[in-house]
Amino acid sequence: MKVFPYLLSAILLVHTTTAFAASSETSSQKHNKNATATLSYMEEFESNPFISKKERKKIRGCLMPESHPIKPALDAIFYTQRATMDDETFAAAGFLTKFMQPRSFIRVASHPLLPGYLVKVYLDTEKREKRDTPGWQWFYRRIKGANKIRKIITTSKVQHFVVPQKWIYPIPQHPSPPDTSEYARKNVILVVENMNLVPMDENLHAWKTKITPAHLEELFRIITFAGGESYRADNIAYTRNGKFAFIDTEYPHKKPNYRNLTKYLSADMAAYWTELVSGKRRPQH
Repeated sequence: MKVFPYLLSAILLVHTTTAFAASSETSSQKHNKNATATLSYMEEFESNPFISKKERKKIRGCLMPESHPIKPALDAIFYTQRATMDDETFAAAGFLTKFMQPRSFIRVASHPLLPGYLVKVYLDTEKREKRDTPGWQWFYRRIKGANKIRKIITTSKVQHFVVPQKWIYPIPQHPSPPDTSEYARKNVILVVENMNLVPMDENLHAWKTKITPAHLEELFRIITFAGGESYRADNIAYTRNGKFAFIDTEYPHKKPNYRNLTKYLSADMAAYWTELVSGKRRPQH
């Protein structure tokens, strides 16, 4: 797409100049834009009037570090256009939507300037909310859940399961979406490591054929420590690296739920899992 060379050039310029799209900006917006163009990353976040105190307090500790290697590319994309305004602007900014999550309304996408990473976003045109909870709260929960799982993976030296790193990237306040009822401004996106998942049919086959007692004992330990719900094959997916990745981790506040996994296992492993969960079998690994 013609936009890509422009974005590549913008990466080199993003720290010294910011070229904002002005087609829908008022004179007041232009004044505010110029005032914020020179703010640092954290100053922009802390001073953004569209982020509520509650949202700011919750997500502050989840922000992508300013030193992260892909942050300049994100800045180049989002400071030059309102990429998340609608489907058209999202595609024009270079994002390729991989799929939409029907339960959460999240859009998962890749970008050629962000190799090795995916973004999860709610466009400004998306007004639906899962369980009447704003999208940023689901992003926050996903990060908290992933961090809990990562801790037990690290401390227990788990061999068969991984969890991606996740960060919140705050969208600059300018350019802004139109101030009309058709849009509901979103302030952040979620950036995650791309875990290189296999297609769903291969994933389901892996659950039937590759799971061993050692897998199940690690899985039982992780779920017991981290808690949470929605543990299904599509949320603990097989990767091309031969491990299973926890990709959706948005219920860290819930009690452990083991029951959803049984149907994905072979008969022998389902019986083993049932005994582990019931306490009839002690872990051997």
